[in-house]
Amino acid sequence: MVSQFRHHTSGIDITLRPFQGMPSIYYKNEAARQISEYARKVYDLPVTILYFGDDDRAGHLIAETSIGDIYTWGDVELHVDRIGLNPGDGKRYGIPEDFEHPGNYQWEALNDETAGSLIKDALKHYVDLQVINEIREEEAAVETALMKHLKTFEFVYKP
Repeated sequence: MVSQFRHHTSGIDITLRPFQGMPSIYYKNEAARQISEYARKVYDLPVTILYFGDDDRAGHLIAETSIGDIYTWGDVELHVDRIGLNPGDGKRYGIPEDFEHPGNYQWEALNDETAGSLIKDALKHYVDLQVINEIREEEAAVETALMKHLKTFEFVYKP
């Protein structure tokens, strides 16, 4: 999952914090500390956590307890938006139930196209992806122009 999120969020200034199950107290405390520090130092704005979990007991419990701890231990305004898989998403996206636990659906069962759409659709509410793409195009054009200009210089190496 982590590589999938990295792929679909590359070039966007967000922090990925994979939980991979119930995180330790240390992990949650460090997350709360780092989120608070970053929010105060860089933006001094509320923080929104986009939580992508499975549609099962653990996936819902992690959002309630672990993110609840981060909220309690941090000292910035914090909002949580549960994206991931929610009740009804298994049927909506045509993914199979967890055969060992009927009624449960795992993120890993999503195909990459659907997962990518969920990730990018969630980000659209917080990040202007069109502006990011325009900036990337402008950076590429500037780099091309710079390289063309640099090729006009003659560099001489004298030991």
